[in-house]
Amino acid sequence: GVLRANRNHRALDRAGAVRKVLFLFDPRRHDFEAKRLLGRNFPPGHGLDEIDKALHLLASHPATARHISRKLALRFLSDTPSEAVVKSMTDAFLQSGGGISATLDAMLQSPQFAASIEEQAKFKEPLDQLLSTARAACQSQPVGNAELLVASAMDAGQAPFMRTTPDGYGAREADWLSPAAMAKRVRF
Repeated sequence: GVLRANRNHRALDRAGAVRKVLFLFDPRRHDFEAKRLLGRNFPPGHGLDEIDKALHLLASHPATARHISRKLALRFLSDTPSEAVVKSMTDAFLQSGGGISATLDAMLQSPQFAASIEEQAKFKEPLDQLLSTARAACQSQPVGNAELLVASAMDAGQAPFMRTTPDGYGAREADWLSPAAMAKRVRF
């Protein structure tokens, strides 16, 4: 186990691998040929710098801005956020270079946000409900039984970091509201 892992680390180091937190660039597995992404040409012979360029291109794309803005609006506003709010948030995202605080500020300044506070139309997702219940029960004390929260989140179908698909857990009421789900909430 440990000996094999050390050999692997040494082999990666000899190959010129680069680690950035949880990301590993192994030049032995990289395609150094020319590429084209989102209408941009990537000349041959580049490695890690090419990946950084591709990630920047994807992160700064208007479709990314819209996707993130829509996900935030679904999460915090309503199951049907207005196109005007999503557009305002998208514009703020693009103008700020991907600043989430600027994107959220555009949402917070919207009339739809003010209305959402008065109407309380957003149904709490299971994990939010579990955590707010634990906070209310424990008040200012630390949560003493984290295992119960984890088990309850798993039972509710929204355990942290356990979604099997990359789209994330649903954020709409229809994703979580059912008689069985409500019975689990009451039992918790």
